[in-house]
Amino acid sequence: MILGVEHIALSCADIETGVAGLAARGFAPAFVERDIPNAPEKRSLLHTYTARHDIASCRAQAGIAIELTNHGPVYAPAPPSYEVTFGGGGIVAVAVISGDVRASKRFWRDGLRFTVAAGNADDAEQALLAIRPPVAAWAFELRVAPGPQRALPMLDDEGFPCVALITNRLDADLAQALSAGGHSPAGPFVAHVNGNELHVALLRGPGGELVELIAFARKGGAA
Repeated sequence: MILGVEHIALSCADIETGVAGLAARGFAPAFVERDIPNAPEKRSLLHTYTARHDIASCRAQAGIAIELTNHGPVYAPAPPSYEVTFGGGGIVAVAVISGDVRASKRFWRDGLRFTVAAGNADDAEQALLAIRPPVAAWAFELRVAPGPQRALPMLDDEGFPCVALITNRLDADLAQALSAGGHSPAGPFVAHVNGNELHVALLRGPGGELVELIAFARKGGAA
């Protein structure tokens, strides 16, 4: 099942510059890893694929973590699907703008197990969806709002291209998300980050929004 949010990704062209910029907003690096393998399965989600990339996980005192990712050049096409608002030393709001808001709300509710916190999941107006797990740091709220259909966001687009969620049953949750309007899956594949073995899959929601599902490997290598 989906347990909560792990991070929201933020593209950067240089890790040191990105870490310094987030420090000014109250985020401190939990770890930085350079020149780590970049899964070939992500090729279709990048403007420019490189075999290695850099990441840094940064956390504020409250709210969700940010993962800085340096895939190489950063592209600035249409505005990214995710709009992030900072305040009080962390992230205070995240919104996804969708050209098919009804389908996007169904995807987050039925595919990713979010609940409707405000609004109506079945109309064409905006709504606030939330996941409230037992671990407070994994809680997440997302406003799904209507807007013009945008160019498909990519992982190396400027801004915040992807939200990562923690799961303890990757295959089943990926299948559930695809049955509720998700599409264009990449993976699952195995990644090694900060001493952990991760089983990872990515997919798009109906508005083109990118979602990453992460399962931490249990003893013996199973996710």
